[in-house]
Amino acid sequence: MLLVVPPFDFSVINSATERSSKQAGYYLYYPPAGLCSIAAVLEGAGFGVEIIDGQVDAGTEGRFIDMIVAARPSIIGIGVTTPALPVVRRVIGAIKSRLDVPIVAGGPHVSCDPEIVAPLGADYGVAGDGEYAMRAIAESLLRGLPLAAGEPGVVVPGADFTGGPALVDLHSLPFPARHKLKNPDAYFNPFVGSRTTTLLTARGCPFHCSFCSRNASMGAYRPLEPGRALEEMELVDSEGYGFVSILDETFTFERDRVMELAREMTKRDIKFLWSCQTRADLVDEELMRTLRAAGCINISFGVEAGDPDVRDSLDKRINDDAYDRAFRACRAAGVSINAFVIIGSPDETRAQVERSIERVIELEPDYAVYNVGTLFPGTKEYDARVERGECERGIWNAYMRGGEPLRVLSRTMGRAELAALLRHGYTRFYMRPAYMLRRLLRIRSLLDISVLFRQARTVISDYVVS
Repeated sequence: MLLVVPPFDFSVINSATERSSKQAGYYLYYPPAGLCSIAAVLEGAGFGVEIIDGQVDAGTEGRFIDMIVAARPSIIGIGVTTPALPVVRRVIGAIKSRLDVPIVAGGPHVSCDPEIVAPLGADYGVAGDGEYAMRAIAESLLRGLPLAAGEPGVVVPGADFTGGPALVDLHSLPFPARHKLKNPDAYFNPFVGSRTTTLLTARGCPFHCSFCSRNASMGAYRPLEPGRALEEMELVDSEGYGFVSILDETFTFERDRVMELAREMTKRDIKFLWSCQTRADLVDEELMRTLRAAGCINISFGVEAGDPDVRDSLDKRINDDAYDRAFRACRAAGVSINAFVIIGSPDETRAQVERSIERVIELEPDYAVYNVGTLFPGTKEYDARVERGECERGIWNAYMRGGEPLRVLSRTMGRAELAALLRHGYTRFYMRPAYMLRRLLRIRSLLDISVLFRQARTVISDYVVS
C-alpha cells in the first residue's frame, strides 16, 4: 500500500493570479503527521505500507507520478487539501491511465466535502480520522472482508454517506510511523539546525471561528492523557529529533494539563526544542516561563485582524488587551512569537486591513505571517453563503477543473487587491530598519546568518518585488 502527499505550490492562495513562479507564502513544511499515523495502523494490521511525500520526495507532478507507478502499489491513499484539488485530480487521472489500482482520497477537503470523491476520480474516500477507515478499506480490498454499510468515515461514491463519530479513544492508536518517511532529514525548521518532526497531544479544536474548517475536518477537541503524550515525546527525543512542532490547534486550552506536560518534560530531561500554537487569551507569564523551561522556543497566535469588530465577526472574540498581555508574557519568557493575519475578512474594508498591518507592528512579534482570506468548505462562513444562495457546493468541482478561481473570503475586495495588500504587509513589517537592526543584533552563529538570509530572500522575492 502507498500513502501519498501530492506536490503542491501554495501560490494559489496568496497570488493575484492562479499561477505564480514565486513562493507566495512564508511557509514551513513539516512531515505529514496524518499519513504517518495511518501508516502505523496499517503496519500494525500486517499490511506493507510506504509513504511518498511529493513535497520533498518528488518536486514535480511528473516525477511524483513516475514514483507511484514504479512502486506498483496494491492501494493508493492520497491526501487532499482544498487548494490542491486541481493537482490531485490531474494526478489521479494520470495514475489511472497507467495503473489499475484502487485510489482512496482523504484529508481535510474530503472530510468537509465527501461529495468530491467521485469527481476527483477516486474509488473511495475517507472523511474524518482516517486510521481505522483506511484499515477497513484495505481489509475489504486485499483480504476480502466485508465492508460494512455505513462504515464510519468510509465514503463510497454513489452511496449515502452519513459521516461517523470522531475517534474518541486516541490512546488505541500506535505512535506515528515516522520511519516510513523516505527523507526524514528533508524536513527542517530554519531556527534549529537539527532533524524536525511533528507531534499531536490533542486532536480537534474547542473553538468555532467562522473562517476555519478545523472542526469539520478534525472533529471535536480530544486531548491525550499527559502520560501518553510524554511517552511519544520520549520516543521522538530518543530518535534524535532536535525540533518538534506540536500541531495541537489550541495547545494551552487546558492550562493545568499543559503545565503538567511541561513540568514532566523538564523532569524527564526531554531535550528537543519545540513550538506550539494557541490563543492569546490562554497564556500568562507563569505558563510561558514553564513552557520555555521545557524547551518551547516559538509560539504562534492568530491575530487575524487589527480591528476587534472584525475579529468578533469571525467569532474570534479576543480583545486587544489580551494580545498585548500575551505578547509581553512571551517576550519576558524568551519565547519568539509568530503573528498570523488574515488579509480580507468577509466585510473588512481596505482601511481595516491596513489597520491590521499596523497593529501587528505595534505588537512587535518576531515574525508576521499574512494570508489572503480564503473560503473553505466546512466553515460557518461557507455554510452561511450557501444558505443565502451566494454559492453552492459545485464551486469546488469548478475550481478543481480550472473553471473557477479559489474563492476569497472578502466581499469588498478582489484577489488582485488583496494580494497587493499582502505584499504591502510583508514589506511594511520586514523591511523596517528597526526590525532589520534588531535581527542583526541577535546573530550569534552561522545558523543565525543562514536563517536571516533565507527570510530576507523569501520576503524580497515574494513580496517586495512585484
